[in-house]
Amino acid sequence: MHEFHTNDLARARDLYIEAARGGHAGAQWVLGDAYEFNRLGLAIDLQLALMWYQMAAERGDSRAQRRLGKAYELNRLGLAIDLQLALMWYQNAAKGGDHYAQWRLGDAYEFGEDLGLKIDLQLALDWYRNAAMGGHAIAQWRLGKAYEFRHLGLAIDLQLALDWYRKAAMRGDEDAQRRLAEAYEFSHLGLAIDLQLALMWYRKAAEGGDRDAQLRLAEAYEKGELDLVTDDEEALKWYQMAAERDDVAAQWRLGEAYEGGELGLVTNVKEALKWYQKSNENEAAMEGAEA
Repeated sequence: MHEFHTNDLARARDLYIEAARGGHAGAQWVLGDAYEFNRLGLAIDLQLALMWYQMAAERGDSRAQRRLGKAYELNRLGLAIDLQLALMWYQNAAKGGDHYAQWRLGDAYEFGEDLGLKIDLQLALDWYRNAAMGGHAIAQWRLGKAYEFRHLGLAIDLQLALDWYRKAAMRGDEDAQRRLAEAYEFSHLGLAIDLQLALMWYRKAAEGGDRDAQLRLAEAYEKGELDLVTDDEEALKWYQMAAERDDVAAQWRLGEAYEGGELGLVTNVKEALKWYQKSNENEAAMEGAEA
């Protein structure tokens, strides 16, 4: 859609409303987004957001179709969950080229646990490929993993795995960034060991919120690994970040550090017990989920 270029917010809003009322699907989507997220100076109004999304979706706007799919799947915009309608709108959006919807269908066909679909690995692969070719980072990571571990009916191809991991990592996918870091650290995926590149990718993944990468940085700073100089302050920072994301190993290490006065901490038995308990509770929850 052609966006209106104006520094006058009120004028831009009026132009979008005028175009939307005239049947312009792109402008209708913009108004739906504006009413949902308080943009263009419009107060949040989920009923109006839904109305404009529906109008845009009926006119073929794939972004609005995807938004309705998510809304029906996840109980958003005041809509009750309706997986049949969610599937319908995702399918329409995917066919219209929406990469999120394509990834979502790939995920649904792979696992068959939601959206009422039966497992179909060929359809999963087809939709993942469409999404990945369009630049969807999670789909790219999924293809990388599939080529590495013989998933989705694919033969192992480490070069293709590496190619897709790199594409996903460059788009900010933390799982792919961590996988590249591991590959450079341990010589996986046909790569030679390169600790500088390993550290770079661990750091990117950790800064993006990946708790496994945060734990690895904490350990590296504590033990002087990855060519780092030992630094208790940095180690503590990354342990705390991983622990806040419920990493059980990081939580246990904080317990030890508070108990023994390590990593620059003053001995604090109460804090030690808190982190030991969190670690045990999260480990038990993980074991229960796997049972």
